[in-house]
Amino acid sequence: DDEPSQQSWQGPQHIIGLCELYETNPNHSDAPKWKEAIRMYCDDYLAKLIEINNFNLVPVGLYKSKNPGGNQKIGEYWLRYLTVTDNDAFAGGINANIASTGIGFLFASKILHDEKLISMAQRQIDWIVGLNPLNASTIEEVGHNQPIRFINTTLNIPPLIAGAVMNGIGGTIEDKPHLNAGSWQNCEYWTPQVAHVMWLMAELQTNLK
Repeated sequence: DDEPSQQSWQGPQHIIGLCELYETNPNHSDAPKWKEAIRMYCDDYLAKLIEINNFNLVPVGLYKSKNPGGNQKIGEYWLRYLTVTDNDAFAGGINANIASTGIGFLFASKILHDEKLISMAQRQIDWIVGLNPLNASTIEEVGHNQPIRFINTTLNIPPLIAGAVMNGIGGTIEDKPHLNAGSWQNCEYWTPQVAHVMWLMAELQTNLK
């Protein structure tokens, strides 16, 4: 497949499901295979991609036949970490993708007993709350330097909502961070972002207890 991975708004739901399958049926005859698949996906795939990113982000896509911008490559594949949100592109920021992948890391860490995966999950939420090149949090009233939210000027909604999660930081064609204050691409509140960020925070709190 020339484009085997495209995670534009949510990450690996399949790994979360596989972890839940293992936890529900740990004595199943195929359970060792499920566990090894989880390890391979986290350690041999995602961890390798995270290690070559300065902020330990998970990528949004892999490409074999073309450079999608950014000149970043691993093995046979080009990759990019940020969805293209400048030039009025029809794409949102990466908050839902990285938060849901962080959830997958935490589920896998319990099965593999691997604390490294907890750290990887933490780095995804770190980016969202401001540990990024723009020093901007994209959760209202959490962290600092939140951009102006997207407002429907016809209906004058939504109001500022504490805890609301924006689409998040996206990228230029060259895969450099991009954040346009007030744009729907970066600054619109959206349920997948809110749900995955809340879920990730709850899982991190559980792991810290």
